[in-house]
Amino acid sequence: MRSAGCLPAKNFTNTKRYIVAEPEYADGVATLTVRDIPWTGNIDRIRLDLTNQQDASNFIEFDWIAVGRPAPGASTAALQDVRSTLSNALTAEAQARSTLAAQMRGSYDGSDLEKVTSGLLYQEKTARVTAISAEVKARESLQTQFNDNKAAVSGELSSLTTEQSAQASRIGGLETSLGKKADAAALTSLTQKVEQQGTTLTSQGAALTSLTNRVGQTETGLAGTNEALSGLQSVVTQQGDRITSQGQSITKLTSDLGTTNTALAKKAEAAAVTALTQQVEQNGRDIRSNTDSITSLSNQLVNGQPNRWSRRLYPVQLANAGTVPSFSDVRAVAPTVVDEVADAAKLDFTSAGSYLIALYSCQVKVVADTTITLAPGARVFDDTGAIFVNGVQVAWGNASWNTVSFELKAGWNTVEFLVNQWTGQAYINLGLKLSDKVAEMYSGLGVSALANAAGVLSSNVSQIGNDVVSNSQSITQLRNALTQTDANVASKADQTAMNSLTGRVEKTESGLTAANANITSLKSAVRAGNASGGDLIPNPTFDPAYDQMGFSVVATTAEEVPPGCPYGYAARIASRDHHPNFAAFPATLNDVIEIRALVACGAGTANFNLYVGTAVRPDTSTGAPLMAGGGKSPSATWQRTTWRFKVTQAMVDRGYIRPFLQISQNSPYGTVWFVTDWHMRNVTAAQKVQDTADATAAAVDSLTTTVTQQGNLLTSTGNRTTQLENGLATTNAAVAKKADATAVQDLTNTVTQLGNDLTAANSAITKLTGNLANTDKALAQKADATALATLDTKVTQQGKTLESQSNSLTNLSNSLSQVAADIDASGQIPGNLVVNPSFERGLDGYTGRSTATSVVEVSVPHSGTRALKVDPGNVTPGQYIPFVQGEPMKSGCGSRNPERRRIMARGTTSCGSATLPASRFLSVHTTAVRWGRTGP
Repeated sequence: MRSAGCLPAKNFTNTKRYIVAEPEYADGVATLTVRDIPWTGNIDRIRLDLTNQQDASNFIEFDWIAVGRPAPGASTAALQDVRSTLSNALTAEAQARSTLAAQMRGSYDGSDLEKVTSGLLYQEKTARVTAISAEVKARESLQTQFNDNKAAVSGELSSLTTEQSAQASRIGGLETSLGKKADAAALTSLTQKVEQQGTTLTSQGAALTSLTNRVGQTETGLAGTNEALSGLQSVVTQQGDRITSQGQSITKLTSDLGTTNTALAKKAEAAAVTALTQQVEQNGRDIRSNTDSITSLSNQLVNGQPNRWSRRLYPVQLANAGTVPSFSDVRAVAPTVVDEVADAAKLDFTSAGSYLIALYSCQVKVVADTTITLAPGARVFDDTGAIFVNGVQVAWGNASWNTVSFELKAGWNTVEFLVNQWTGQAYINLGLKLSDKVAEMYSGLGVSALANAAGVLSSNVSQIGNDVVSNSQSITQLRNALTQTDANVASKADQTAMNSLTGRVEKTESGLTAANANITSLKSAVRAGNASGGDLIPNPTFDPAYDQMGFSVVATTAEEVPPGCPYGYAARIASRDHHPNFAAFPATLNDVIEIRALVACGAGTANFNLYVGTAVRPDTSTGAPLMAGGGKSPSATWQRTTWRFKVTQAMVDRGYIRPFLQISQNSPYGTVWFVTDWHMRNVTAAQKVQDTADATAAAVDSLTTTVTQQGNLLTSTGNRTTQLENGLATTNAAVAKKADATAVQDLTNTVTQLGNDLTAANSAITKLTGNLANTDKALAQKADATALATLDTKVTQQGKTLESQSNSLTNLSNSLSQVAADIDASGQIPGNLVVNPSFERGLDGYTGRSTATSVVEVSVPHSGTRALKVDPGNVTPGQYIPFVQGEPMKSGCGSRNPERRRIMARGTTSCGSATLPASRFLSVHTTAVRWGRTGP
């Protein structure tokens, strides 16, 4: 065996060569090693001359030839070293995780939190339970104290009223006796007492005003947090100290009958205030009714119908009756039936016919992991079916299977039955009602999938609008009545009615706040319903089973993908602009489009952006004008980006829009992003609803502020106290001039008796802290008309605000009515590719305009409420609709022709055309043209 040498020249010579002897073979294998080559220089080439006498029985086979290393085993050793290092690291990590798990939950390794008896989780749970129990006990104790005070006040007020009536009688007799005079000493003593009472009265008037404000604030905050309850307890304690002195103040107040008589001259009847009270009570009832309707509407929008299945029937024939159906079989196939059916032990659809696929689905909630076993005693599926839970197939069965089981995880689950119906009977025989085995069950369709749900939405919202309009009219009538009442009221109104009315207005404010919250909830529900359908991205999560839209797709478990992605696949983008290969969408002026995606940065520092471009046709490339939004800075954490924009005139002028993804970088590229859950939806209707709800919420907030201000303006106790002081000074002057000894003695005895009586009254008044509204029975019968006028102004403002709310809800009703009509019309032709086919939104979605066409309201509609009116001439409005070669297509329309005019639907060279007869027909006439499988 000979080895040729290596030369610096291009040709081989025999001067530099190395000859080795034939090696020893072990079982026909030999290793040939050449060391210490006896020449120097660069090696250009190597030639091996092994033998020149090879034949069929004398030849050489090569296993490997190595230059520069001793053997392939060197690489193997390095790999073993790496493998050993990695194994040690994984073992250390596993031990660390095990230690951490033991610290968190002790020796228990299951998922039931109730079985954790040690560790940090158990300690945290114990501490939380202890703290919550203590808080509950504190709240219950405070509530008990509050209720006791309130009950006691109700009993004491009756006796207090009786005492005050008796005092008024005695004071009347005392005033009659003032026509006589008395000696100066007794008169001076009495004057000092009365002056002392006046001083005390001034102090107690201020304290009473403070009590009014504090108790009002306390009642409002009672429904708040534990901190608010603690604050209330502190305030009530302080009030108890103040009310003792307030009893003395009210005693001094009732002693001045002269000032009271002067104030009575300025009183007016309380009939107007009573009417106002009744109107505000009615407003509160109407608003509560509106709140209930809005709450019910919100539940209907989000969840669909309870204890029902959603059903879809697809005209798909599989290979045979035993073929297990899958979702790929119905992809891109429009269902012929979409409805809801009640939950039952047997879901039968034999009437649908043969050779189809049925999909029954629902959303269920279970409180713990639950296994559902279907054992009806006969076959479960006819013919063959599969069960999917949360999008994953968990079981299947054919005509010979009598038992099928599947498992539901704690919480919400989506359950789907996909059945291959061949011929004959068609059913799913559960043998039980699924709704009896779960905590909650809904069809999950909501407003986006059922046209009748949209009809219910429209009806309910319209009724809400009517109720609020009625409220506005009632308040307007109330304002007029108050205006007339102002002409009859002198300067005072009934204080009891006034304070009662204040409480009613505060309750109305609470009702409006609740209505505001429900309107906000309705806005979120409508947004969620809109987001459940209408996605313009055909494969948002880049599932390999479907079209990947021209992107490079990787599994999210790959090493280069940041961890934590909830989806199985993502698009890998690494250059600048990344355009999908699907067709562009028609651009409609002022439409609101929402694009969102879940993104994470795998490497680099360039930002990520959502982009939209324009095109002149659905199948042409995207260009300017462009629009961008939803930018994100590099982060290895998966983050959600959402961007909304409004279609501009410049976009409409180009005709079409198409989204694409961009990384803000130029060549050479170095940043890599991963994208999944990519959606693009037209949310115009939801945006209008949201804008309306925002305006309504602002109006309700304004009304809330106004009503709150009313509470601050309804305190007139201080003014009455000042008037009392002035009247008392006048009485003092009169007493200084005339009184006799007998009268003074009688007066002295009377005042002494009043002091004794009012000492007993102090105990009753002290208990007033629980409920300020009940103290109104102890006040004077009339109050200052200035507060009534202020209340009239504020309630008038309520009328204006509620009228604005009514208009906003009416606009919401109209907008949703249009959505419902469009869904109803479109739902009559499943799989219709025409946008806005019933012209419910005018010519939105159509290109081209013509003076020969207009959208009109029709009295006897075929579908929806509008139709396209066509006058003689060339009709240009139309749409570009992409379709796939080889797929049969059908085009048609329903029309009336009262004037016997010839109507021709012009097609292309490949598609053909259809002509309506020139005969007069008043009912709807349907014509259609079909294209074969050889079209474009």
